[in-house]
Amino acid sequence: SLSNALRNGCIPTSSIWDLNSECEFTDELLDQIVEGLYDRRIPKQGLYITGEDPLHPDNCTAVSRLAREVRTRCPEKNIWLWTGRTYQRLEPEQRSVLAKIYALIDGRFVQQLYGPSLSFRSSFNQRLLELKA
Repeated sequence: SLSNALRNGCIPTSSIWDLNSECEFTDELLDQIVEGLYDRRIPKQGLYITGEDPLHPDNCTAVSRLAREVRTRCPEKNIWLWTGRTYQRLEPEQRSVLAKIYALIDGRFVQQLYGPSLSFRSSFNQRLLELKA
């Protein structure tokens, strides 16, 4: 089930997708992320793709590459992606990334709709979509 898929120790990637960040997505970083998924000191169930805007058009190629490599090299790992965009408004290039994703949390965080008891979401307008890549 979706709730059983999430475990402590998933790797966040938020600084990579910040368009103002100096962190570049390189082959070396890709290898570090994949190798980190197998680091036995902290067991990891999967990869979180979060922060800023991973589905921004400038990020889609790198996010797609990351997801493809994780699916290929770590097929037993789940990939979750958070975006402020809604599923219905995604462009074809953005939707193509989703073919490699296990779960999508869509929608912007809205402080007035904050829900501290929500699972995997921060505000009631956000949705958890199980994609089962």
